[in-house]
This record gives sequence, C-alpha cells and structure tokens, in this order.
Amino acid sequence: FDGSTLTVQAGYIDVKRAGYSGISPQAYSTTAAEAAFLNLERSNHGTLGTHTAVDDNDVLGYVSFRGSDGDSFETGAQITGMATETWSGSAMGTELLFYTTANTTHQSLVERMRIHATGEIDLKANALGITNVGASGSDWTASALTVFGSGNDATTLTVGVPGTGDGILAFSGSGLTTNWHVGVDNNNNDLFVIGTGVVPGTNRVLQLSSLTGGVNSDSRMAVQILGFTA
Repeated sequence: FDGSTLTVQAGYIDVKRAGYSGISPQAYSTTAAEAAFLNLERSNHGTLGTHTAVDDNDVLGYVSFRGSDGDSFETGAQITGMATETWSGSAMGTELLFYTTANTTHQSLVERMRIHATGEIDLKANALGITNVGASGSDWTASALTVFGSGNDATTLTVGVPGTGDGILAFSGSGLTTNWHVGVDNNNNDLFVIGTGVVPGTNRVLQLSSLTGGVNSDSRMAVQILGFTA
C-alpha cells in the first residue's frame, strides 16, 4: 500500500462477514466525471507488469453472481467482456455476454443475450424457442418494442426463418378475445397469411400468393379472401 493504491499479487481478495458483505468505493469530488469505478484489466502476457495486446475472443473480465448449493459456492449468472479483435492503439473491439442458469440445472450457464461490438443485440431463445422482449409480470402494465433508423437508410424489422420454419408475428394475450397472426406459411408455397390464432396455415382470413394476375401491384400478386361474409 503506497498511500493511495493497494496492490495484491497473490491473486484474490476475500471479504467475509456474517450478514451483509461488500466493497464500497467512495469518491468525493466536485468534478462531474470523477466518481467511484471498478476496472477489470487483462494483458495477454503471463509476467506481472508486462503488456501484450489481447486477441479476438480473449476474455477481458467476468462479473459473476454466486451462491452456495449447500456444499460450495457456484456461479448462477455471469456478465463477460470479450475482445472481438486483436487490440492496438486504434482497435479495441469488445462485446458483452450475459449468462443465466435455468431452474433445476446445476453448473449450466447458458448465454441469454449478447451486445456485439457493432451495437447489435442478440436475444437468445429458451429451450422452447421463445424470447420475450418488454414487460413481464405484474410490476409493469405495458410493453413496447421500437425500431429506430438513422439518416436516410431504410429501417427494417426482420423475422428470420431457420430451415423450413414459418416466419410470423403473433398478437396474443389474456385480454384479447381473439389472437391474430401475420406471416409466411413456409409449408404452403410461402403464402403470406393473416389469420386468427398464432399458427400459420390455420384459421386464415386473408392470404397472398406470388401467382401472376390478381390485384394491381408491383409483383402482380393474387389476393384470396377466405370466409368472407357480406
């Protein structure tokens, strides 16, 4: 300890006590940018004090959330910072990975979200292929997903279709009398369909085919209205 910096070369600092335990850095300053901070630092070299640039996929640091399983402390959730390129004076690409552990599993961290160096955000589906975005539970009363563009480029919301799956937007909820879906029926000549329920190919109200003829449009699409009652 040199009066301002505590250096520990053994590798760990353990803080233990009954009840609350923690580390509380405190900063006193009238300068707006001066505040308490926590740095997790990594050099790609095995000698203390020696700098070598980190490489693509090198982990820069972890924040782990751990609890006792009755025998030892285990990690239940984790945030990881990872380099996405070899670092230099002009390149420091980094992404953040978020992990959680599902109920009834042990030592099974699963990546749930990734913020890429480009700013793109991947939300990982659960075992059922479901990803929820927005409000959940009784604490919130509304939910919204807004896609903003920039400049003069188009703003696009893309529903990716893996393999032979259907690409759909579904509208459902306990407060709705009827659930609706809009999407592409990949198993039926890629028809664009609007229907009730959440499964394309069932309870269709309207479908559009890429067949020639029909309404006057850029692609001359044929429109079929199903179950119409005047």
